[in-house]
Amino acid sequence: MKREFLQQQRGFTLLELMIGFTLSIVLLAAVVPALSINVKVWFEGSAGTEVQQSARHAVDTMVRELRYGDTYSLQSSTDISFRDIKSGTTVRYFLSGGKLYRETVGSPQPLTGDNPVTAQVVVHSPSGEELFSLRGDQPSVVYIALAATDTVTNQNVTLRTAVAGMSGYIK
Repeated sequence: MKREFLQQQRGFTLLELMIGFTLSIVLLAAVVPALSINVKVWFEGSAGTEVQQSARHAVDTMVRELRYGDTYSLQSSTDISFRDIKSGTTVRYFLSGGKLYRETVGSPQPLTGDNPVTAQVVVHSPSGEELFSLRGDQPSVVYIALAATDTVTNQNVTLRTAVAGMSGYIK
């Protein structure tokens, strides 16, 4: 009875195992580069999103505060201060070392900076443009041109906007 059981059992031969192993290696050799490309594309997409979100956050924050400001003063093309008409405090935005800062009462806080997980964002003025500008014919309008670059992937985003102060409408 034991002999019948052993004769009925089937298994893989060494040749079948070698063929299966070889086919597995060929399939893995085709799949690994495709996965590698997908990971690279995902990483670049994440970095681009991080740069865009960082720039949009900075511009949105500045626009929100500049709307409620008056007595705008440019110290340079990368440094603006104004009085917030809601709180009466002086707010200053300035660019230093590739980061945009917001300062009130002598305590500068970074508005943009590094995210070590996906991107290292550097903020700067677009080529040939000023970060902040005021025009003589419209002293209550602040023009902003902000560029952000991821130093890892070199992805860039540039945002431009104009903000009209509401100080003439709110008392």
